[in-house]
Amino acid sequence: MPALYARYTVCCQVLLLGGFSGSALAALQPVSDAPLATKESLSCRFNADESTDCSNTLQITILKPLGVEMVSKIDLSYSELDTLEIVTARVVQPDGQSIPLANTQMDTRMYPNPVKGFTSEKQTSLAFPNLKVGSTIEYTARIHYAAIPLIDNLSHFGGLHLRPSAVRYDSYQAEFISERPIQWRAEAMEGFDISSSADKKRVKVSLIGVKYNNLVGELEGSEVRVYPRLQLAASLDIQANFWRLAQRHNEILQAPLPAAMALAVQAVQGKSAPEKVAALMQYIADNYRYLGDWRKTERGYIPFSLAEIAEHGYGDCKDLSSMLVAMLRAADIKAEPAWVHRGTFAPKLLLPGIAAANHEIVRAEVDGRVWWLDPTNPVFMSDFVMPDLQERWALVVSQEGRVRTENIPIQGHSVEGARQRTLKFLSDGSAEISVNAQLVGDRLLALSLGERTNGADNLNTELCAAYGHSVMNCRVERQPIAFLVPDQYQLEVRYQDQRAAIPIAPKKFLIDQRHDEFWDLFSKYLSGRG
Repeated sequence: MPALYARYTVCCQVLLLGGFSGSALAALQPVSDAPLATKESLSCRFNADESTDCSNTLQITILKPLGVEMVSKIDLSYSELDTLEIVTARVVQPDGQSIPLANTQMDTRMYPNPVKGFTSEKQTSLAFPNLKVGSTIEYTARIHYAAIPLIDNLSHFGGLHLRPSAVRYDSYQAEFISERPIQWRAEAMEGFDISSSADKKRVKVSLIGVKYNNLVGELEGSEVRVYPRLQLAASLDIQANFWRLAQRHNEILQAPLPAAMALAVQAVQGKSAPEKVAALMQYIADNYRYLGDWRKTERGYIPFSLAEIAEHGYGDCKDLSSMLVAMLRAADIKAEPAWVHRGTFAPKLLLPGIAAANHEIVRAEVDGRVWWLDPTNPVFMSDFVMPDLQERWALVVSQEGRVRTENIPIQGHSVEGARQRTLKFLSDGSAEISVNAQLVGDRLLALSLGERTNGADNLNTELCAAYGHSVMNCRVERQPIAFLVPDQYQLEVRYQDQRAAIPIAPKKFLIDQRHDEFWDLFSKYLSGRG
């Protein structure tokens, strides 16, 4: 459910390529199954000093037993530079009894550091006691968001993102006030009334009727592409929203390369452009790790200096991308930083605000082709765009400080190249099988990540299971896969398949490939993997 809007930071998680499993019977949940019903009122004022003040009031009624678990504790996270005040918090029981939360039921602490970095987030938690079906929790929170250097507060505000959730909205009111005219764009906001004042300095959003939008039985790893969204900005001009941030990026990139980076660039001189890119990507992978550091300052969008990155030996996406851009430029390859939305799907850019992005990468021109490079990934394949960066917009910063929008094209899905399968059937219906396969593209990248994450032996076991049903005496012959993944990769799998054919009479067998899916599920069940 939306509560206080979250501060966005441009950072990233290591890409995990692989398949997804789960039910494909996604359906809209009927409103009668909703576990919670809420009434929400949000008011935000965008101040002239780029700070923001918001007040959020929620009344959440428990409709089903599941709802008790969902709202027994409410967590509100915010930056250490921000201030949060809980104005009121109480539980109203079905009989009308009102029970205010005691101070001991409200706790504020530093938010735990994420796995891949340091942060200075704080978190206030509200624990609501004696909840039951029919109970209503109510609270009002006020928060002052400190100004972020070089970022327009309206551009930074993420707007409204009402993704599918197990919450029925009986009422929703939001008001945004600014000392400057507010520009706004909306998507899928049917059922909401959106209005602006005559001077455009006030925008109101009101839900008409009741809204419940929740999916059940959804495929794991999938993502809803269209949901109610509202984005705000002070300007529709991309340069007006980004010029200060772009200028700061260029100032960082103009600094001299630290000694170790300069030596790495010197080592690639004389190589072809693709070889230079591969070598510098390898250098970063060998000498720097992905780790974010947001302590003591709000630097969600501003990289460390090149000297600081070299001293740390780590960085998040904006740090490693800045380093890569600087090294590529020193190696005579045109390179520019670019902001994107990384993930399964990138929502369309309603307004050119920084809040739309969650990741920073590199746009490079290599032998007349555009390469989109992500130095945070644990593997690299020349001229291949990672699947979680394909088919989306990118905000690219030129060396002159101009920001433009480009599109990263879809690259398509390639499972494998050539495959040759040789079978020698035996009298008992089993077969000795040899598979020679040539892997390319995203399948090969997934193989590399699988070896890195789970080890070579486990990967070989998975390969055996992938090419047979009831596999025995399986042997895999292949070379280890390093950070630099080749364009194509050869492997051979030899095994005995106990169920290659189905006995139908003495010395007669039926080879029916239509049972492939059945035998695959059955073998996974027998092996404990399904």
